Amino acid sequence: MFEISNEIILVRFLASFLIGAIIGYTRQRAGQSAGMRTHIVVALGATTVALAGIAIAAESISWAMENPEYSNLMRVDITRLAGQVITGVSFLGAGTIVLNKEKRSISGLTTAATIWTVAGLGITIGYGFYIISLIGAILLFITLVALRQINRTRTFLLEIHFDNQRNKMKDLFTVLAEFDLEVKDIEFKVGEEFAYTFELSGNADTVDIPDLTTSILSGVNSVTYINMI
Repeated sequence: MFEISNEIILVRFLASFLIGAIIGYTRQRAGQSAGMRTHIVVALGATTVALAGIAIAAESISWAMENPEYSNLMRVDITRLAGQVITGVSFLGAGTIVLNKEKRSISGLTTAATIWTVAGLGITIGYGFYIISLIGAILLFITLVALRQINRTRTFLLEIHFDNQRNKMKDLFTVLAEFDLEVKDIEFKVGEEFAYTFELSGNADTVDIPDLTTSILSGVNSVTYINMI
């Protein structure tokens, strides 16, 4: 396990490069800041550290065999460096997470998790566990690509006020349907105006909030206030 040839080292680096490129490409196509190059660098770096751990262990064992009188002093742990990689990459991934206070949302969590996972795959490749790496990479790819459609649905809150109740709901529902928004819940507040808060569900990629707001103002009568979150 501790003696690996240059050919095997090259194969492991190439495998790490390929996985990093494929996963990074999916994030780049999704418009994320951490794209192909970032994921390749993370994967290669993790593989380098894993290979370095194996090389250090091999050198230590070789030295202990040449100096058996000191062998009881040797403590070899090839996973120690890899553990530091996981911790370091966690801070790197945290830099991709962005909090949007206006929209009350957090973006970049998937990219951060992907960077962390790619580092783990790089370490696994470096240690030579190809089957584990391959299965992990395939499942990660499926999660990012095939399951992406499911994750596009998000919840919106629409606060809207009317100065009267005539025909407003029918017109409003017509506009919401044009944007493929489904009403999940409605909250009504009694006051000087007719105030409603709608909980809506729709595709985050296709809903243009400024366009929706304009459509409501132009297509629904008696609207005095509107706020889309």
